[in-house]
Amino acid sequence: MTTEIAYLILIALVIYIYIDIRKRKNNNYSHKSYSEYNQQTQPDQEINTIWKDKYQPRNLLTINERDQYRKLKAWASNHDAIVFTKVRVLDIIEPRNNTNNYKTLFYKIQAKHVDFVICDQNINVKCIIELDDNSHKNKDRKERDKFLDEALTGAGYKILHTKYITAEFLSQI
Repeated sequence: MTTEIAYLILIALVIYIYIDIRKRKNNNYSHKSYSEYNQQTQPDQEINTIWKDKYQPRNLLTINERDQYRKLKAWASNHDAIVFTKVRVLDIIEPRNNTNNYKTLFYKIQAKHVDFVICDQNINVKCIIELDDNSHKNKDRKERDKFLDEALTGAGYKILHTKYITAEFLSQI
């Protein structure tokens, strides 16, 4: 009988210690902010050392894209529209769920972008604009453009290509 009591006391003691350890562990993390916890696990100094000199800034738009954007923005302000630049294709189309090769189609568009997207005030896409600079003459670029044109028009979007934004071009939007 005394061994049974000893076993029960031992089990109760183990449960008590387990609960106490869990409480202490939860209290240690619950009072820390995310940044405090993150600094403890990955010090900023170590991250900066690894990545500090690996990247450099670059312009979002080329000089030509910037000039054309300004023309589009001026037009949009008079037509109750909004212009977005460098829009990722995956943000405006996606493969249909019932497609057998969903992942292949997903990967085919995930890293591509279009130059400009014209939206209404509810952010509904009205038109997609691609600026065709000299790189669009290359064979691989022509194939990319053909693919994107088919994918975007197949999804119901209007896509326009131009080298420069002109008054005549803007009338097509």
